[in-house]
Amino acid sequence: MNTRALGPFQVSPIGLGCMNICHAYGNPPPPEQAERLLLAALDAGVNHFDTAALYGFGLSEKIVGKALSAHRSRFTLASKCGMQGVDIKGDGAMVRVQMGPESPYVPVTRQAREAMYAISPSFAKLQPFLEGDHGRGWAGAGTHMTKQPAAERQIGGGWMTWALRDTVAAAGFCHDAKEAMTFYQKMADDINRACDAGRLPAYPRRSGFLPRWQAGQTAEVLRTSGIFFNFVVSYQSFNAHTLPSIGDDNDLRLFRDLSRDRVSPGADATNLILPNQFALD
Repeated sequence: MNTRALGPFQVSPIGLGCMNICHAYGNPPPPEQAERLLLAALDAGVNHFDTAALYGFGLSEKIVGKALSAHRSRFTLASKCGMQGVDIKGDGAMVRVQMGPESPYVPVTRQAREAMYAISPSFAKLQPFLEGDHGRGWAGAGTHMTKQPAAERQIGGGWMTWALRDTVAAAGFCHDAKEAMTFYQKMADDINRACDAGRLPAYPRRSGFLPRWQAGQTAEVLRTSGIFFNFVVSYQSFNAHTLPSIGDDNDLRLFRDLSRDRVSPGADATNLILPNQFALD
């Protein structure tokens, strides 16, 4: 199988995401079936597996480890640190700080970050990244929601979680899960101590990045609930047409064989004959 460079690693063009072996996409398969799937993917040439502590609150990692530990030299394992779906002391420290313009779409404002750099030696190590290209990039991802230009570096909603993970890795504190979680805890402890001591204007302690409920949001939820209900009942704006697949013949053939499902044709897959080719054409 052809491989592609992913940093220092040579990986298969198609990797296997391991969230669905334990949760998220309907009822998960029995662990024994999940293990057979992982081994079948490895035998088919897949050598890039992606998991995380968040997937099944650790269950995905356990299944992957049990099935593939004997073949560790044959594949590259991708994981994620900082989001594990369990309550951690101080996890919501950043959201406590009351500084900058209040926005329902920006749980941690740029002004709050600037105040936290001054009181947390750990968090200050992320400043060159959060206030540099990394921060602008993640702020740009949410401009449609925040209605603010990326140059303002007001990082919207769920993107703050990814921005934090990205910048912790860029700063060199994510070589493994233990190192990352130790860094997050130090940062949270610094911020919580400053909030509790009155050195930062703050809300009460909380967990997670979920923003506080703000004035006007109840009416907005009621309004959008009607839109959602109309979509679910009437399928308004729903499109059942399948988009073209991305990849060449080998990519699509591998995906078809692993998923055992129909694959739509793609611009670069001109020689792949599918069982339902006539109907797709």
